[in-house]
Amino acid sequence: MAVVAVTLAEVGAVASAPAAGRAGDALAGAGAGEVWPFGSVARGESTEHNAIDLAAVRGDLDHARRWDREQESARLGGQVAGWPVDVMATDLPEREAPTSR
Repeated sequence: MAVVAVTLAEVGAVASAPAAGRAGDALAGAGAGEVWPFGSVARGESTEHNAIDLAAVRGDLDHARRWDREQESARLGGQVAGWPVDVMATDLPEREAPTSR
């Protein structure tokens, strides 16, 4: 028996808003106070090449462990969503800071 591997791209799958919602719910359940989608999935423009982009706002973010927290959150979100997830971790002071363009 031959095993044939196909990628999600080969079957025409794309990241979806429901998958992003599942990932966001998982991050909220793991302690994120707010989870915001951004990027192509949030705009409804995702293709088979796009990951789900989420910003996770935490009250207890240790900035020395930010990268670790982002990687842990991305793994959790991806497992729940069934699709690659990228996470940007932030905290309330950083989220509320004014930005300039």
